[in-house]
Parts: sequence; structure tokens; C-alpha cells
Amino acid sequence: MQRKRESLEFKMNLVASRFRAKDWGGVGAAFMMGAFACIALVRWRESGELFFILLFFRDILAAYYFFWRLPSKNSATHTHRLISYLSAAVPLFYFGGENLTVGVTIVSRLFMVVGFLISTLATIDLGNRISISPSRRGDFCHTGIYRYFKHPMYGGYLIAEVG
Repeated sequence: MQRKRESLEFKMNLVASRFRAKDWGGVGAAFMMGAFACIALVRWRESGELFFILLFFRDILAAYYFFWRLPSKNSATHTHRLISYLSAAVPLFYFGGENLTVGVTIVSRLFMVVGFLISTLATIDLGNRISISPSRRGDFCHTGIYRYFKHPMYGGYLIAEVG
């Protein structure tokens, strides 16, 4: 019980320090990913597409890590930030194929699941070092899926989009 209380106090102090330090980037990114998750959920309810429910869960996870992320040791240019934030919304513009054969649908779904699994594992491995725009937050990640791929999040998105 004592450990839970200390953990809660630590998180409360972290939240308070985040707002005192005006680290609004993490809060803004968390809010943005939460909004994207809501849009993905609505799109899933309208279409029933597997893609959107996978996107919903990945965006909720990302929103959590963005809120608790570490401070940046460097900052991206405004142009890089703008491109990064706009590209984060690209999956929301997905429109599934129609009149596909059963075989093509199965392969497509397999690509989506594998792609989202890779990008979600990358999000988990990055944890509180995650960032939308290029920046350095803590040490480079060399564990988990990052042992095998240099940029698994981009690779996962590409595989999911191919599907």
C-alpha cells in the first residue's frame, strides 16, 4: 500500500512539475493522439474496418506515453514539427477497398495486424521517450523490437498501410 501511495505521489508531482515547466508539447501531443483515437473509434463504428480499431488502441497507448514523456534534450525545427504532426493524422484518411476477394482480404488484414503490432511494440519500447517530431529524449532505444529494426514504427505504419 505504501508503494502505491509513493507511486501516486510521484505521478502527481510529475504532473504538477510538467505544468509548472510549461511542457505543453507532451500535453498537446497526448490530447492530439486522444482526439485521433476518438476519430478512429467513430470511423470503426461507421465502417467496421479492423484498421480503425487497431489505430484506436495504438493512439490511446501513444497518448498515455506522450503525457508522461521525458523532456527533450534538443528540439526539431518548426518545419519538421509541422510535417510530423500532419503525418500523424494520415492514417485517419484510410478508405478500405471494396469488392475484394476473400484471399486478398485475408492478406490485407494480416498486413494490417502485423504492421500495427510492430508500431505498437515500438511505442511500448519507446515508452516515455516517444515524440512525434524528431527529438532526443533519454538514451537511444536498443531493446525490444528496436534490436531488430532501426525505425520499427515507420516500418509498421508502412506495412499496415500496404494492407
